[in-house]
Amino acid sequence: MKNVAQVHTTITKNVKHQIRKIKRGGVFTINDIKVETSSRQTIQRCLSRMVEQGLLQRVQNGIYYKPEISKFLKGKQIPPDVNKVIQVISVKNREIIQLHGGAAANRLGLSTQVPMHRVFHTSGTTREMEISGIRVYFVHTNDAKLLQFSGTRAGLAISAMSYLGKNLVNNKVIDQIKSRLTEQEFKRLRKAHLVSWMQKALQMAEDNI
Repeated sequence: MKNVAQVHTTITKNVKHQIRKIKRGGVFTINDIKVETSSRQTIQRCLSRMVEQGLLQRVQNGIYYKPEISKFLKGKQIPPDVNKVIQVISVKNREIIQLHGGAAANRLGLSTQVPMHRVFHTSGTTREMEISGIRVYFVHTNDAKLLQFSGTRAGLAISAMSYLGKNLVNNKVIDQIKSRLTEQEFKRLRKAHLVSWMQKALQMAEDNI
């Protein structure tokens, strides 16, 4: 029968083995580490030691990052990708997170203005946090239409159109959106449950082709 020290060593090896499988630059939660017959606290202690050793970074409570090493900055660690962290937060908290319309419009080439802050719409609570030294704001919304297809370019298009508003979304804007989406993504957008003026704008753009 194994003693406590042997069990602890086995668990540590198991945790490290799973961490080795994660690619550098990967973001994960404590729930992604599965070790039979071990408690969450035991796994957390193992991960905390790896953080102390510089093998991992703790991004947020329960969220970790396996550092990617820069080839150009003398072996320095590259900060975690904010978008990857957002995706993990979304899954961890079971919330839908959509990029704010101002940033979405910029991403789709509809605006040259670069937002000063990272802002996201969320089905979760309104809050702010720091990720990789960047202040990120989450703004709660009950608008299910706005949160459709989050994390996709169709979702970006919905957020951008909502931000620009009825008076600015014309055929030129729709053409620009279409140029940034694949045919399949644009079909997804057309089938989305949108407010009436967005549906009309999309239909008018197609009728004018």
